[in-house]
Amino acid sequence: MNKKALLFSLILAVLSVSLVLWSIREQNVNADQTDIGSLFFEETAKDGLNITKIKIKTQKMQATLYREDKFWHVKEADGYYAGLVITNSLFNTLNEAKIQSVIRKGITSDMQLAFPENKDTPSAGISIQTFNNSGAKINDVIIGAEDDGFYYARYADSSTPMLISGDFNLPERLDYWLQQPLITLSERSVETVITQSETEQQFAFRREPASPFYDLNQKEINISTFLEQFAALNFTSVKISENTPLKDALPKKAIVIFTESGLIYGIEVYEYETSYWVRINLSTTSLPTKLASDYIKDSSFLYKDWFFKIDDSIGKFLVQYNIH
Repeated sequence: MNKKALLFSLILAVLSVSLVLWSIREQNVNADQTDIGSLFFEETAKDGLNITKIKIKTQKMQATLYREDKFWHVKEADGYYAGLVITNSLFNTLNEAKIQSVIRKGITSDMQLAFPENKDTPSAGISIQTFNNSGAKINDVIIGAEDDGFYYARYADSSTPMLISGDFNLPERLDYWLQQPLITLSERSVETVITQSETEQQFAFRREPASPFYDLNQKEINISTFLEQFAALNFTSVKISENTPLKDALPKKAIVIFTESGLIYGIEVYEYETSYWVRINLSTTSLPTKLASDYIKDSSFLYKDWFFKIDDSIGKFLVQYNIH
């Protein structure tokens, strides 16, 4: 073969390879384009009614949500109930998140923090896995950093990043995934307060609605700072009673709060080592309003057989507080 023929063959081979590469690239581009606008959690959305477990993992925490008896629970919180607002927000995002663009250049250095090498231990971003009622994994994704209202994301078995829509500003504290707050009381709704410690019992009561509080000596008193603790009482941890030694302990203080609706909060405050826990019992007066009766019917399961760890400063305040 002469030099001219050899050169012609070489050029032809290069052109053939280029044509193949161009064809593959065009197929990939077309494939990428067809993904745009589609649901990022498409399989989860399709199988929505059969999704019974969602695992969310960040560098700081893991929350495993599972559905049982029509309610969502959090495995890492002794199976306590997941918050209604945060779970609804998550489900809406999973059902609505769409692919906005596919980034063909791959993961760059500025994206690396959002896409860890090991999907099981994300150094940044969020790992989300969904499972159906047979235990099969439906979606396994990594959500990265936010960029102008969208989020970098990829499927765990792929190195191709995308930009997707949705609200993935998810809590990185386990207690934020739980049904909160424990108690929401306004001062004006309270009629009577009784506290019982190891040494004494104290009272505060109103003679009529919206009037000041008085003690047993008919002296007008101000218990606003005490009632403020129950305006929105949250907890940082929760244990089912059988999993804590507190079930056999005596409370440091018992508090009973009577409300104008007829709802009664029985609050036991426990001191355990350096922390404070509460147990709450709901009941009603002999003639409760429908509101009070309905609240117990709909909410008592949130309290029965559970111990809740509260902020140390609040627990210490409640134990030491004296009505005067």
